[in-house]
Amino acid sequence: MSNIKRHIPQRTCIACRRVMPKRELNRVVRTVNGNVIFDPSGRTPGRGAYICSECLKDGFKTKQMEHTLKTTITKGDVEQMERFASEMTR
Repeated sequence: MSNIKRHIPQRTCIACRRVMPKRELNRVVRTVNGNVIFDPSGRTPGRGAYICSECLKDGFKTKQMEHTLKTTITKGDVEQMERFASEMTR
């Protein structure tokens, strides 16, 4: 049997700055048309940021997310992300 170790991609949570495996984090994307959405597939084109589940439960740090995504986050974007976060924590 092979003892080859596979590379596990690492990403940093934008809120707490912990480095974790990519699959354990939630991806938020600024799409081409400027909307900010969650990306469960991890493949949506656009500028992305990662946030861990603990930080997601504590609420959004919109200033950090705006800085990382280089955009202004609207109230509608925040409401949509809060709905997604509440579904994730169930």
